[in-house]
Amino acid sequence: MGERTLRRLLIIGASAMVRQATRRGAPSGSWFGRMLARKPRMLVIVALANKMARIVWALLAKGGIYRLPPQWCDPLAVRGGRERRRDDRKVWRNGR
Repeated sequence: MGERTLRRLLIIGASAMVRQATRRGAPSGSWFGRMLARKPRMLVIVALANKMARIVWALLAKGGIYRLPPQWCDPLAVRGGRERRRDDRKVWRNGR
């Protein structure tokens, strides 16, 4: 079962990743992209949170550095060839 707060934070992080992937697209051929294409959204969120928890545990237990998979490193592959411009994002000022 684990700690309730940690489990909640993993679910929130995974749901943010799923939300961004549905807006911008997931890397083609990745585990994440294949899961989104064939499974319900909430199941993908829980599976991704589980995968993130296992990665964190392995890094803490074995002492390592997380390296992003290569398909996530190329911003053009994730966004389908569209480069992100500075004016595409909202800039929050004064803590709002």
